Order: sequence, then structure tokens, then C-alpha cells
Amino acid sequence: EYRKKNKESAMALLNYIFFNENSSIKNNEIIARSIFEVVQASVTDDQSQLNYNFLLFYLSIANLFDPNFNEAYYYSAQIYQILQNYNKAESLYNKIHVNHNLYVDSQKNIAINKSKLGFFKVGEQQLIKLIDDYSNSDNLLVALADLYRLEKKYDEAGKAYQELFEIEKSDIAEQGIADCKRHRGNQIKNDDELRKKYYDEAIKTANKALEIDDQSALANFVLGLSYDAKKDGIKAISHMITAVRNIRLPYEESRDSLEWEKRGDERYFAESNKKLREFFQKYGYRPEDFGEPSIATGPKTPSSPPTHQPQQPPKPAERVYSGTGFLFSAKDYVITNWHVVRGTKNIKVKFLNGEKIEAEVALKDPQNDIAFLKLERQPQLPPSNL
Repeated sequence: EYRKKNKESAMALLNYIFFNENSSIKNNEIIARSIFEVVQASVTDDQSQLNYNFLLFYLSIANLFDPNFNEAYYYSAQIYQILQNYNKAESLYNKIHVNHNLYVDSQKNIAINKSKLGFFKVGEQQLIKLIDDYSNSDNLLVALADLYRLEKKYDEAGKAYQELFEIEKSDIAEQGIADCKRHRGNQIKNDDELRKKYYDEAIKTANKALEIDDQSALANFVLGLSYDAKKDGIKAISHMITAVRNIRLPYEESRDSLEWEKRGDERYFAESNKKLREFFQKYGYRPEDFGEPSIATGPKTPSSPPTHQPQQPPKPAERVYSGTGFLFSAKDYVITNWHVVRGTKNIKVKFLNGEKIEAEVALKDPQNDIAFLKLERQPQLPPSNL
């Protein structure tokens, strides 16, 4: 029975790849696209479980059927990039046609990979040329700024972010400028006034980013580190808690099948967790003081009595987000916007008659900002005349 089902499954896959519904054979371009769709369907969120050899094999078959299939070349290059085979990735990126919408991203990745191979100047010049050639591509400025940050060239990175901010007043630009200011402060060793000036500028700029997006994970991460540098434990912990809560959301929700490498979200998530634990130990607070569940912060070691009492942290204020929605499907489901309930643990739906009912997310579509909520019970609403 197992062999029979396995054979049926294999035949269904072959039929999907090679044959139309009327049993005629697909042309090569459609066969290549079908193989590519099978590869995409094989990808999971847990990349540790991916069989890259399997994916690369099928992608190469797709390109055999269609040598002009740019998406397959790009996907293969992304895999080799993950495997840190940057030379092979470059050869595949260079197969993408100059008029294809993936061409600029491909050339950007080649430039960044040059730096990873130790050829920073080459990568820098390639990115600068791309920026000159494609002046309307903001993500190239972000890539150049990130490249400078990796090389600890924070003044140059700050200038690139500032140029981006002048084009588009985005929170990404503000976050980047703030992080560069903080790093510059860390680099100052023998001038306390100058170091304090950089930290103050980092805090000011990060707060501007929060005006654009008050849940910005990176801005809160920068604020946490900057306040720690100024030895303000309460603010350092408060902002780092917000960073830990929010830093993974964009990574999980905006995963695109063709974009394998994110802008350091996983690295920031691990670092924010680590820093938060350090801050609790350093300033003598517990997670419970900030309304957080208890976490293990390491074995307790005997210590001398503290010479000063830590400041009392502010009482945690419950954040309430509100939005509108409407009932459907026998009055036990509600449709609303995803941004309204994103990251929220306790959801309550209030109806016009004042009734409140707890709900949970049943289905989400972050790309279109839609969420379906399942009510704990049906509301006691009067019948309506249509």
C-alpha cells in the first residue's frame, strides 16, 4: 500500500511538472517554471532542515530546460551565498539579464560578497557605481551603509544613512544614523565629553526613529545600548525588553522565498537577549520588576551588600492597541488588520452593545495586513434586518 501511494505521489509530481491538464507535454519554459515552483514549495522557515543539494539539483534542471530563467539563477546564487561559496554565487548572479528586476539586487550581493572575501575596496566601488547608475534604488544606499558598518567605518556609514534620510525620511535611515553615533561613542576612549555627545546624539536620533515606528526593534536596541553606556539602567532595560519582543517579527512575517539573507535580524535578536540578561544582572533588577516573566540569568554568586539602592523602576504600563473589524461566518469569526493584533498576547473584541469577548488569531496574512480572529464564544447580538 505504501509503495502504491508513493508511486501515485511521484506520478502526480511528474504530471504536474511535465504535462498539461489535457495530457499534452508542456513547453520547456513552463516545465522550468513548474520545477521552480516545486523547489519553492519545498522551502521551510527552518533553514537548518533544508537539503540544499536537493534544491540546487532541481534548480540546475530548471535552468537546463530554460537557460534564460533568471529567478532560478538568483535562487541558486542565494543558496551558494548561504553556504559561503561566494565565487559560485557570483558566477550565477552574473547570469541574470541586465534588464531583469533581479539584476540590481544580484550586483549588490556580488559587491557585498567581495567584502566578505576580503576585497572591501572592490565591493565599495561596485556599490558606489551601482548607486550612480540606479539613483532611485534606496536599498543600495542601505547596503553601502551596512558595508561600512561591517568594516567599522561609522562616519562613512552615517553619511550614507544621512543621504538615504534626505531622499526618504524612513525609520531605517534614522536607526542606522543612531547606531553609527553609538558606535562612534564606543570608539572614543580618552574624551568623556565627546563620548557623551555621541551617545546623546544616538539617543536623540533613535527617538526620532520611534516617532516613525514606535515599535522599531532596532531603534529600541540602539536606545538600550546607549542608555547603558550612560549607566541609566531603567531606560536601558525598558528599551531592550521592547527590542527583544519585536526584533523577530519582521524576520518571520516578511520572509520572501527569494530573499534568504535578512538584514541581521537573527543576530540582533540573539544579541538583544544576551544584553537584556546582562542588564538585569548589572543593575540589580529582576524581570518581574518590569512586568516580564522570570528568566534564568545565570547562577547566583555571593556578593557584598550593594553600596546604593537601585532606582525604583516605573510600574509597567499595559499597552493597549485598538482597531476595527467585522463579524462573518456565523458570528464567531472577526476580520481585522494584522498590524492591530501583531505581537499581542491578549486579544479582546468589544461589540457595540458593550460585550467583550476574548479571541485568538486563527489565520494571518501579513503581506496584505489581514488577520482572522476566532472568538471564544458568539456575541449576544440582536438580529439585524437586511
